[in-house]
Amino acid sequence: MTKSVSFTDTQLKSGHQYFYNIRAVDKVNRIKSPFSPELRLKTKLASHECALTLFPPKDGVGYVAEKTGTKNKDHLGFNSMFVGVDQKRGISLGIIEFDISNIPIHSSVSKAGFSLYPMNRVNAKIENFGEWSVSILDPQANVDLTDFHSLHKAPAFIRLASLLPQIVSHKGFG
Repeated sequence: MTKSVSFTDTQLKSGHQYFYNIRAVDKVNRIKSPFSPELRLKTKLASHECALTLFPPKDGVGYVAEKTGTKNKDHLGFNSMFVGVDQKRGISLGIIEFDISNIPIHSSVSKAGFSLYPMNRVNAKIENFGEWSVSILDPQANVDLTDFHSLHKAPAFIRLASLLPQIVSHKGFG
């Protein structure tokens, strides 16, 4: 219990989120308030750091499927992604493309993360088995993102560890 109206935390990392719960306590009866608001803070970045959040453009999200051939180019641009295997489409690979041209050329990336949030707009079942495998393709490889076979055989620049199916999947890498 503290009478202080301020608090100083130590050993915090730059650019990280921290969560604090604040609860009032009656000094005489020692009864705690029933509500404990949560304070969310993000620490400032160091002078040599910057933070950047990237979102894919609308036409940079979609999927290609093994059995849909020339229709694959129509599967980009609707922010819908079907990933997995079924009889109608065969193998379906999800695509998310980011424009990183605004990152300075000689920058050093010390930390990066990738988050997926299923939106279930069509009452599709989010399975509780299987796993996602996320790969970053080699930017020097000439890969046609609308061609299933070109994408399926594309060399991975970075292959991330598999992600288990969850409502929110986040994978850090760097």
